[in-house]
Amino acid sequence: MDWATLATVAQVAVELVDSDSNEEVLNLLQSLSEEVITWPDQQQQERIKAGFLAKSVGKGPRSTIACVDGCNVEINTPSESAHSYFNRKKFPSLILQGICNHENRFTDVLIGFPGSAHDARVLREGPFFEEAARKCCNCYILGDSAYPLLPWLMQRFRRLHLVEAASIKQCCSIIMGACVLHNICNEERDFFEELRELPDPEEVGNDDDSGVVVDRSVEGYSECLRKAMAQKQC
Repeated sequence: MDWATLATVAQVAVELVDSDSNEEVLNLLQSLSEEVITWPDQQQQERIKAGFLAKSVGKGPRSTIACVDGCNVEINTPSESAHSYFNRKKFPSLILQGICNHENRFTDVLIGFPGSAHDARVLREGPFFEEAARKCCNCYILGDSAYPLLPWLMQRFRRLHLVEAASIKQCCSIIMGACVLHNICNEERDFFEELRELPDPEEVGNDDDSGVVVDRSVEGYSECLRKAMAQKQC
């Protein structure tokens, strides 16, 4: 997508989109976030479920509508509470939690937790968690072993191969802007045919102990549910 196309999509004049207009562009992209990064409706969820099932060659949970994961985005060391921003790879970062569909389109994004926070804590303390059961509605989100088992959150199955700034405030704006642009470019089919080899996300992952308390009755139910899915669907 060239600058002229971006200006058209974002409904701003071409002359505003240049290297001297970073703040204006970021503000614009921030304002578009709730329109561009949206949770799928029921009809869209049916299409997404079919898409995930096709990617797993029919050997996966029948009702998967998203995958969730977190990544560390390196930042300059903050002047306050600096230690909390250092992840276990010993560099300061913010955590970006992304929830994506089968086409790698963001359907929910959370930015801003310090790098030392565990993925499970980020999910549980974020705004999505309270709405998750309603939004998923008998469907599932897949996550890695860093996340707890919940009725709407399953840990990934081994046999599945799904396609998986100076201030904190400014850094969050930049990341959100990038997520909005990602979805716009995805919609326009303006992306690379082949992505460069990226570092293994596990290299900057979580320790085993999340420190997050999970209701054992819910965990037990979810574990049984996952085993049944593995036996019957995978």
